[in-house]
Amino acid sequence: MSTSGGKVACSYPVRRYIDQLAYLGVGERHTIDGFDLTGGPYPHQARLLRRAGAPDLADAVDALDLEDFERDQPFGPPTHWITDAETFDLGAQTLHRTPGHTRGHTVFELPESGLLFTGDHLLPRITPSLGFEHTPEDSPLTSYLGSLTQFADRTGLRMLPAHGDASYPADVRARELLDHHDRRLGEIRQLVADGHRDAASIAAAMTWTRHERHLTELGTVHATTAILEVRAHLEHLVRAGSLVRDGDRPESYQVAE
Repeated sequence: MSTSGGKVACSYPVRRYIDQLAYLGVGERHTIDGFDLTGGPYPHQARLLRRAGAPDLADAVDALDLEDFERDQPFGPPTHWITDAETFDLGAQTLHRTPGHTRGHTVFELPESGLLFTGDHLLPRITPSLGFEHTPEDSPLTSYLGSLTQFADRTGLRMLPAHGDASYPADVRARELLDHHDRRLGEIRQLVADGHRDAASIAAAMTWTRHERHLTELGTVHATTAILEVRAHLEHLVRAGSLVRDGDRPESYQVAE
């Protein structure tokens, strides 16, 4: 493994050895729990899409087949979920529990070097998906915002993300992502006030990616992540008391009085 121009490179023999040992991370299959694929690639997401008002997209997700590398995986659910109250002796490393992108996400810090292995928690150019795993939690955005605050005021840490450039200060990116989701929360609340009631119709009224694409321009998987991201924001607003849910099939929301 080597570094060049702020980027971390892994030699081919080492990468091949890691792949043979673990075969983790291939195809963005999130968390160990995500390798239990007996119900198809995204069974829980299809159910959530129907509740979110997108039955046709749910049917398309149900029709997706497993990739070849996803078949016959030997992994099963985790035996234990880490809690905030637990500590681990890792020598020179510090383990941070950072749920949100996935329930079991963790970040490793090397305090002496000022390095933060952020995985998918902090990415330099894109916002991590929320709840796009086999068994997502009820309000992944609530967890994600809490996880971001761990690093928003931690100056001097350089992030080493799972994707993208490795030169970003972790605190700067954490604050950018907090600001992004704050704007999204305001936008989604306003769309509810304007009469959009379910996650699918709200997602259709918004634009997505840095190219400002409409929902109909996205493929099946990306459209799914967009609608589920809206749903995560809606559920967070319900928890915050800003919205109330007044229907389940599909889930319907209105501004709290």
